[in-house]
Amino acid sequence: EREARLQTEIDKLYKELKEQKQLLKQNSDAMQQLQQQLLKVSTLT
Repeated sequence: EREARLQTEIDKLYKELKEQKQLLKQNSDAMQQLQQQLLKVSTLT
C-alpha cells in the first residue's frame, strides 16, 4: 500500500518535472528569437 502511494507520488513529480523542462525549453527558444530580433533592429539604426 505504502509502496504504491510512493510510486504514484514519484510518477506525479516526474510528470511535473517533464512539463517544467518543456516550458523552460520554450522559454529559452523565445528568448533566443527575441535576441535575434534585437540584433536585427540594432544593426538597422
